[in-house]
Amino acid sequence: MPTRAPYALATAVSTLALLLAGCGGSPKSTTTPTPTPTPMSELNTAAMNLPRADFCAAVPETAVRAALGGAGGSATDWQDGDRADLGNGLQDVAHEFGCSWRASQATAAAWMFAPAVNRREAREFLRAGRKAKGCTSARVDFGSPGYHQECESNGVRRVRYSGLFSDTWFTCELRAKLDEDRTAEAVDESAEQWCVQVVGALNTTS
Repeated sequence: MPTRAPYALATAVSTLALLLAGCGGSPKSTTTPTPTPTPMSELNTAAMNLPRADFCAAVPETAVRAALGGAGGSATDWQDGDRADLGNGLQDVAHEFGCSWRASQATAAAWMFAPAVNRREAREFLRAGRKAKGCTSARVDFGSPGYHQECESNGVRRVRYSGLFSDTWFTCELRAKLDEDRTAEAVDESAEQWCVQVVGALNTTS
């Protein structure tokens, strides 16, 4: 009689395996699909509203990591009324809310003016942006009005988007060192997605 135990055990295991195969099949993947990037052209940025306040905590960590090439970065933020370093030993009081994240090869930043800005002032900012040496600028639908600026020097590319959202003048930019893996085109695409995700996270328009 003891010789029948292994046979009974094997039969039970086989039956259980068949039942499991019939009920569930292969396990479903739990991998979350990568979301398709949203082009800036598909956003109605002219209708967005960005409150003038400390916003850094609302910026998604995933957006920061994507902008920096998948790495985390050291964070810095500043508030309206903080002392700002202008370089050459000069300081002034900042009238902005802003933050930046720095990795070894890239820096992502965003900031907004604390005072309200009207359309006449916004157009002056656009004209001033076009005068930046070594940069090219163009009007884009990033707020109303808004512009896009690209600068490159010593192997470092800076891409900036600035615009008026209701009465908030908002700027975001990505600065990155170019190499074989990070081309100018890649920096441009990352900068666009960085700005898309930041304004999307801050927008309060329903």
